[in-house]
Amino acid sequence: MAVSGSPTLQQIVAEFGGPGNLKAYARGGAYVPNVAQNGNISTDPNALALSQFANAVRYVPLSATASSPSGSASNKGTYTVGTSFCAISGGNGNVTYSLSFVSGTQFNNSVAGNQATFTAVNTNSTPTSSRGIYRWTVSDGTSSATADFTVSWN
Repeated sequence: MAVSGSPTLQQIVAEFGGPGNLKAYARGGAYVPNVAQNGNISTDPNALALSQFANAVRYVPLSATASSPSGSASNKGTYTVGTSFCAISGGNGNVTYSLSFVSGTQFNNSVAGNQATFTAVNTNSTPTSSRGIYRWTVSDGTSSATADFTVSWN
C-alpha cells in the first residue's frame, strides 16, 4: 500500500480484501501476511492502529536461500556430510518444500521440512572428493522459488 502516513480503513480494505473491521487485519491472520514489510502491524487484533499500515503489502513473492553442507573422513564407514537449511522470505506463510538432485554425485539424504541431511559412505581408507548439486523448490500456491546448493565430501 503506497501510503506513507496513516491509511484509512477503506484503503486497508481495498488493499487486503477483507471486511470493514480493523481487528480482522492482524499480521499473520487471514488478510495480512506475516512478512518483514508488515513488521509494524501488530499480531494482536486488539492492538491494531491505522498508522501501523503505512507501506504495508498484501503479498511479497517468495525468495529462497540454502546452505551448502560439507564434510570429510579418512576411515571406512558411513558419515553425515551435513545438513542444508532452506530459508525463505515473502510468500503467504503456507509453504511447501521439495528437494531435487541436479547433477554430480548423488548422496543419500533425508528431508524434514526445510532441512535435508546428507550422508556419504567411504568404502576405503582413501576417500575420493565428491560434489553434488541439489535444488530446493518452495511454493505457497501463489509463487515459487528455487535455491541451488552444493553438497561436498572430501
